[in-house]
Amino acid sequence: MARKLVGDPNLELVEMPAVKPPEVHMDPSLIEQYEHEIVVSYITIKFLSRSLHKLHSPMMGMKIYEVAHSF
Repeated sequence: MARKLVGDPNLELVEMPAVKPPEVHMDPSLIEQYEHEIVVSYITIKFLSRSLHKLHSPMMGMKIYEVAHSF
């Protein structure tokens, strides 16, 4: 089919060699810092999600959680 598409009866398909992705080197202390930030962010989100649904919006009389999910 490819031969017909390109109009070349001598077309041959060959397999490309696999190219290994480049190896990434990171400073171990930077990895530890990123992991710490992820954990802190996760805990903060969990805490806020539990706390926000208890707060009320003074303008609408709705809980902030309900306002956010009404869009």
